[in-house]
Amino acid sequence: MARNAPRVVLQLSDQEQGLSVTVHDAPYGAGQVAHVVLQRLEDVLRMASQPTFHQDVGRGLFRALFPGPLEEVYRAALAEATVQGVPLELELRFDRPAIRVTRYPWELLHDGTRFPLQTGALTLRRALLCPEPPPAGALRSPCDVLYVAAHPADQPALVPQYQALAEALTMPLQFGQLDLACLLPPTWDAFMDWLLAGVPHILHFEGHAALTRTGRLLFLGERDASDPVDAELIAAALRGGALRLMSLGGAAGYVAPDDLPAGAAPWLVLAGVPEVIALQGVLPPNEALTFWQTFYLALLDGQPVSGALDQGRRALRRTVHWHIPAHFARASEPLVGPRGPLNVRLDTAAPRTGAVGYPLRVALWLAGADSPLPSAEALRRLIGLRSVGWGEDEAVPAPVPCQARARGPLSAGAVEVRLAAEGCTVHTPPVRATLSPGSEPLPVWFALTPHQVGTVTLRFAVWQAGQPLVEATHLLEVERGDGTAAEVTLLSHHWPGARPEPATVRASSIAPPAEPVAVPGPTEPETPTLTAADAAGTPSVAAADGFDAALDEVLAWLKTASPPPPAPETGPPPPAPPVTVASSPSVAEHRSAPPRRIAGLRLRDWLMLIFALVLIWVAVAVLVLWY
Repeated sequence: MARNAPRVVLQLSDQEQGLSVTVHDAPYGAGQVAHVVLQRLEDVLRMASQPTFHQDVGRGLFRALFPGPLEEVYRAALAEATVQGVPLELELRFDRPAIRVTRYPWELLHDGTRFPLQTGALTLRRALLCPEPPPAGALRSPCDVLYVAAHPADQPALVPQYQALAEALTMPLQFGQLDLACLLPPTWDAFMDWLLAGVPHILHFEGHAALTRTGRLLFLGERDASDPVDAELIAAALRGGALRLMSLGGAAGYVAPDDLPAGAAPWLVLAGVPEVIALQGVLPPNEALTFWQTFYLALLDGQPVSGALDQGRRALRRTVHWHIPAHFARASEPLVGPRGPLNVRLDTAAPRTGAVGYPLRVALWLAGADSPLPSAEALRRLIGLRSVGWGEDEAVPAPVPCQARARGPLSAGAVEVRLAAEGCTVHTPPVRATLSPGSEPLPVWFALTPHQVGTVTLRFAVWQAGQPLVEATHLLEVERGDGTAAEVTLLSHHWPGARPEPATVRASSIAPPAEPVAVPGPTEPETPTLTAADAAGTPSVAAADGFDAALDEVLAWLKTASPPPPAPETGPPPPAPPVTVASSPSVAEHRSAPPRRIAGLRLRDWLMLIFALVLIWVAVAVLVLWY
């Protein structure tokens, strides 16, 4: 594409009376605004069986997009592009409330005499306002492509095309320009395991999508059934790596409109994927192969994504399916907002226990003070717990409020999240992201492998402007064995100026309920670090595995207990002080940690204490008599 090609940027915003179209950038007429009403999308798609579908829909979309004086803006820009001998670049920008409008077949625009996109006079892309700027520069060789072909048995049959595409790209494969790999099996767990070695430059997904609150892609699940994964979680898994593009395709005999991959494309871009090429209709297998081959060859030749898409569309020009490939990208200008301090909360989650020599995943969420907690699905997907019976509406573990170290407030803008853990190999590099006011919780994840038994301190650090502004610690118990932990610990880290009231949530069956923990104020000393076991709550004696566990718990309590404060002579008794949970992996750490305070003992506790003391004396007497 020419560097200074004429371009027209239209901002589409959802209004109560219809749609607002604003000329954001153009050689002539920038700043003009028009209000239009679109035909219902269901009615538009229902016209697909009519012989004049393309012309009728194309003319209607053109009149809606360029009403009255806005048509003059288009004609003037098109004339200038024609004089220069380059195509006119048309960019349609959508804010989040208008995301439903992205599903209209805008590629069918008909200006009354022709389809400009089909003739090559126009290029079109849908842009979503995203705070992160798009990556600069073209793809470099060798290009790493991961091909995921998910064909669940409960969905319409797809024509597998990996082998045919690999044969069509033999030359770049042989000359080392392309590294093409196929994910087997095409499951979410296998996908996350693959990402341990690094994020590919291009992710090609061949399969189905589903439209819910946001778009979802269907991976292969148990018994070859569909496993829908939210687009936000897919983008979170790919965040911070080398990903430049996602390709969404699939060739089937029949696909319902809600099953088309293009439905998930805008949500992927909003969640952080730089660019997406998606099919908004069904391509026959031979035409799909021709398109993808031409597209990837142009991309490897140094063309930008828009130029490679134009080459691929040219290969379909003599067919009736030339309008099906669609281009989704971030807005060329980042979203501008206030740059003051943000009231941010850090939520960290990790398995309660890990095994020596086995990789595991931990996650962190940069969230607003009043943002909801991570969902059960997010914990399961990003951390990799394979618990049975989890559902979307299942409550997450009760979070444990604690205090983070902060050198200053976090502001809107770019941040970098780093993880350090002694005695562990951290496989994931630092993750870069962008904070913006009022944005959704921003998840990042890390993979690590512990190499020693004991308590490992995970140290999450959030850097901004070259300074480590916030540090949060999360303890992990490492044991010997090869089992996968089925419980998770969730900590909510606050600091002065960014500390909301602790949220009250229902405890999930995947972890015991947590004890209430007092969040210290700005003038109080730093809260001691938490072990994974303490953070998830101390189980009762009845729920313990055996008597030995109960006895160890009582002995640990005896080492850290201190007598309660004396009661006043008059007046009602003062309220019990808050319980501060402290780490207790060893006697040495007990001596350095603040003592645990007694908030009151019940009759069962006194009986257990007396019973434990009697057992200790009996054990001592037996040892004396034996020797």
